[in-house]
Order: sequence, then C-alpha cells, then structure tokens
Amino acid sequence: MKQNIMREAPILLPVFTTSVPLDFPSEGTFAFNKKTNKQLEVTVRINEHQYFNMNFLNHDGYIMACCRWAHVLDFTENGLDRIQMMIKRHFQKKYPVISSLYGQHTDTAEDIHISTIGFEGNPKEWYISMRIYGERFDDLMHGNPLINVTFASAVGNLCMASVDVFKEIMKSDAKQPKVLLKELTDIDEIDKDFDFGNYLDARNPETGEIISTAREDGKASGVELPEEIDMPSCMDAYPTHLYISAFMNTLNDKEFVVFCNALYFEIKSKEQAMIEFGFTKDSEMKYLDDYVPAIGDKLIAGEEAKTERLLITSTVLLMMSGMHDPLFEEMFHIKETEAGKFAVEIEGHVSKLIWRKWDTNYLEEIVKQVKEINERNQAL
Repeated sequence: MKQNIMREAPILLPVFTTSVPLDFPSEGTFAFNKKTNKQLEVTVRINEHQYFNMNFLNHDGYIMACCRWAHVLDFTENGLDRIQMMIKRHFQKKYPVISSLYGQHTDTAEDIHISTIGFEGNPKEWYISMRIYGERFDDLMHGNPLINVTFASAVGNLCMASVDVFKEIMKSDAKQPKVLLKELTDIDEIDKDFDFGNYLDARNPETGEIISTAREDGKASGVELPEEIDMPSCMDAYPTHLYISAFMNTLNDKEFVVFCNALYFEIKSKEQAMIEFGFTKDSEMKYLDDYVPAIGDKLIAGEEAKTERLLITSTVLLMMSGMHDPLFEEMFHIKETEAGKFAVEIEGHVSKLIWRKWDTNYLEEIVKQVKEINERNQAL
C-alpha cells in the first residue's frame, strides 16, 4: 500500500513572544535567522520583554510574508455570512480591523490578509500574510532585507497590522480569543508607545534613495546609515574608485558592515546590467554574495573578519575600477553611451553612500588634500 508521506512544515514562532530570540543584537531593533534556504525569520524588538515575529517563505513564483496566529482567530469564522460570502455587519462594527483583513478570505492576495494555511499538507492554522511578486528570495538571504523597500514594507505592515489585531481582540468582550491569545503569546498588552514607523524608513518615498534607519531613541538598528552630507565640489572630478578602497579601510567593523550591506543591495539590484556592461563578473558577485552576510555574522559573534574585509574591499574596488573605461574619456569627460549613462547612475548611488557622517576623518582629510593640490595647480 502506498503511504502518504507528510513533508516537514516550516517551524514558525508565534506572532508575539516575550523571550529574546537567540543571537538578537544587544542594541539592535531587528534580528534575522536563516532557518533554511527557503525560510528567513525576522524578529522586531517592541521593548525589552516583547517581540514581533514573522517569516519570509520562498514559494514558486512568489515570496510569502507571514506571521502565525495559530487558533487565536478561530472566532473570525463566525463573522462570515457563508451564503452571501461577506462579513456580517455586527462583526464589522465590533472588529473593523479584523474585518478589513479577513474580508478577502483568501491566501493568494498581494495585500495583507487573514486566512488559514496548512503548510506542506499539515493541519491549518491562522496567519496574517501577504504575497510578494517580482523580488528575489536570494536578496533576502544575502545582506540586510530591510534596505529593500518591498521587504521592509512587508515587515512594517505585517507588524502594525498584527499590533492592531492584538489590540482589537484585547478590548473586545469576547473571552475565548483573549484566552487563546494569552496562551499563544504570554502577553496581555502591547507596549502602547510602540510604532514601527519610529524604527525604520528604508527609502525616501519620493526619490527611492536609501535614508537613515535609526530609531528615535538613537539606538542602532543594525542597518542604520549616517546622515547624508553634500559632496564638496572639489571632488566632482574624482571618480569614487580613486578613494573608495582607502575610505572603506578607515571604517570601524560595524560601519563597514552597514556600508557594505547598503552598497551590496544597490549593486545586487542592478547585477544583470553590471555584468552585461562588463563592470563586474559572476565570480565577483559571488564573493559579495558569500562575504557580505558572513562579515555581519562574525560581527554579531564578536569575531575578527580581516579576511572578509579585505576580500570585500578589493572586490568593490575592482567593480568600481571596471566602470572607469566605459564611463570616462580623457580628462574625466563622461561618455555619451548606454554604458556611460548606467555607470553614472551607479557612481551616483555609491557616492551618496560614501558622503555621509561616518565615524572617520578620512573624508575630511582627502578633501583637504584635493584642495591643496588644486591650489598648487592654480599657482603654476
């Protein structure tokens, strides 16, 4: 007789927990746990005793972002009119947030919604989830997901939707959902001051540029970028490949990781064009794929990462130097070609990552040197 073999379902933490996950940075807001090659667990610190948990799961054709509510939301079935397939009016009045999320009654929508899911044929449980199309799961597994606006938005939107659902259940007069919620999360009340918007703003919504991801209380989030500064006009004539290597060598380990994560996502998002124009090779991208996340892991573990720093710095220098010939004619005049235009775009992104208030004196020193050179040339 042929047996039905149930495949192993992903192990998902409850939507909220009170215990700190393993390897959570002591001063961090976010933690990432690569459970398998198809599952990335993300945890957000609400306060010292409360944490939000969600997962990105790789599926054929899309990425699912979800958080597990187990059987807490069983009562939502009572709010559905199964004849007209719509939410009952009294249920909408009592649970407006839950009704808006449950109204879709599907697990295929791109918008955030409530539905039951049985992973790999296992018994169904309730989830708040969404589907993400057009993104690569590899980008989640390498570097920091929160620099990608789509992934960052998924974390933030799922988090705040879950907070709103939690609050709506706890203020209702229904006892059973409260009991189940307390059993699942061991939490009676979400920190009333919590707002994910204070934690992260991955990119400027108007320009799409990477901006600061600092918390309002000033604690590092692990992807925090220093405030951007204006690049001095005297540096306009100097492409970044002339000084990026020396600049990266002056960054401390933490800022080196932050800079590399941001740079990696800019380059990774344009990988195909970078290779087609000859600015980089598959082997160089593979170095970044391997060593950018590795150096972050070593930093968390308190280990030295001199080899990783050297390999990343030399690879970045090769990439930026590879743009020199397609980008510039003699005397640094920009070439009017497709490769030249694309190189200008990359150069602009990299320049905006360099010219920030990093904890290094290198930028001030190089500007001083360039000004002295310009003054001597003018005196000739």
